[in-house]
Amino acid sequence: MRCIVSELIEAFIETGILQFGSFGPDQSPMRFNFHLLPSYPDILQMLIDRMQPLVGDVNRLLCSVETMPIGIGLSLQSGIPLVYSQGNNEAAVYDLVGAYDIGHPAALVINILANDDQVNRLVASARGVGLNIHHILAIVDFEYKQTSIECRSLVTISEMLTYLRQNQHLRAPHLQVIERWLSHHQG
Repeated sequence: MRCIVSELIEAFIETGILQFGSFGPDQSPMRFNFHLLPSYPDILQMLIDRMQPLVGDVNRLLCSVETMPIGIGLSLQSGIPLVYSQGNNEAAVYDLVGAYDIGHPAALVINILANDDQVNRLVASARGVGLNIHHILAIVDFEYKQTSIECRSLVTISEMLTYLRQNQHLRAPHLQVIERWLSHHQG
């Protein structure tokens, strides 16, 4: 198992970025509270350092409002211009902020790749203004595979659950609840 998995999960649990319980209308048995990242600059820097090699050969980064701390950090570290969505659900020319024009290969920076309309909306918006999303950079990949775009993630949900099981962070019944919830939501 990749060393990054243990580093990330331990940091997420210690800080409360990864929480277990029952959350939201779909009763998710866990959640990632990535809004806390700016409060933990060491973890934010670790994520940026680990994501940097995954950026690849693109000349634009695109992020959502939620991933701006990571997007800005990656942009500063790589020198690649950042475009971000304001999340206002308006036409791309009113929603996307930054220097972009037709023909730029871009990486979409997100926290979690899940069965999420936000990813599809961001990809469509980017294409609408000429940005070609080459790949997705995610902290966590829930392995739904709803998109044909390549995903480069720091950790997959399978790796995370294996780590939690092997290191006895959760009891078997709670892991089973998470696995059932995931299989139900993965389609």
